[in-house]
This record gives sequence, structure tokens and C-alpha cells, in this order.
Amino acid sequence: SNFVTEQVSKLIQEAFQRYKWNIDQKLPSDAVWNEFIFSVFMKVRQQLLRYAEENNVKITDYASTVIVTLFSPYGLAVAHIGDGRAGYCDANNEWHSMFTPHKGEEANQTLFLTSDLWVNNDLLVNGTKVPETNIVSTSDYKAFTLMSDGCEQACFELGHYDSERDIFVTQNK
Repeated sequence: SNFVTEQVSKLIQEAFQRYKWNIDQKLPSDAVWNEFIFSVFMKVRQQLLRYAEENNVKITDYASTVIVTLFSPYGLAVAHIGDGRAGYCDANNEWHSMFTPHKGEEANQTLFLTSDLWVNNDLLVNGTKVPETNIVSTSDYKAFTLMSDGCEQACFELGHYDSERDIFVTQNK
């Protein structure tokens, strides 16, 4: 996970300089951010594959989920592969989810950066593209949070009881 964090951070910092996002004082468009993150995650995945091969280690030993959040005075840019949660608090003290965790049908089932499933850039999990990216274009957020899958259900309201239908409804975002 340290390697993934270092490499993703390095590639994003290089992009800020190359694309001048900080000089232009704006976040990239949704399409640019999505394409950029896909290439970053692919590069880091390739680096992990190469490292595993060179050291005769199974790539599954380096399985890692990834959550990225860029915060600025003009908004937030988020991306992820795997479970966990990211959210932000608006000026009215209301929390909003920034993406849907990639979870399977069974407990502790998720998707990893090292997985082959997402590399064709056409994977959908719960109707959401993997990797998932979002731009939150607001300057009035007060805080943001990144959570591992272990605490997200305790910290985020993920559903409600629908008394009319007499069922518990889980929401993904």
C-alpha cells in the first residue's frame, strides 16, 4: 500500500505541473479526470506486476484498494478502486458520499488495483464504472473524509426503512 500511495501521489503531482491545474485554479473536467486516473492506476498496476515478477512473488500478495482525493479551494476530485468510502460535508453540515464502494455479494469481497477485471476500461460494479471518478465542483465544503471498509457503515448512513413498502432500502451513494 505504501508503494501504491507513493506512485499515485507522484503521478498526480506530475500531472498538476504538466496540465497546470493549480495555475488555472480549476479542477479537470470529469472526462479528463477519468481518463487521467485510469492511466495512473494502469501505470501503478504495471509497476506492481513488474515488481512481483522480478521478485518471484504472486501479484495477489500486493492486492490493494485505492482511494484518491484532491482537495482545493474550488472543489474535490475523487477516484477509487475497491471498497471504502469518501464523503464531504457541505456548508449546511450535511454529508455527501463521493462514490459507491465496489463490493461483492459476500462479506469482504471487493476489487483490487491488481485485478485483471477493470483493465479493459469497461467494468461496471453496481452500475458504476471502475475505476470510479467524480469531480465535486463546490467551494463551500467544510471537510472531507476517506474511510476504509471497516468503519464506513458505522460512519455513513447507508440506508433507511421505507415504511410504505415495509422494507429496508440500502443506498450505494
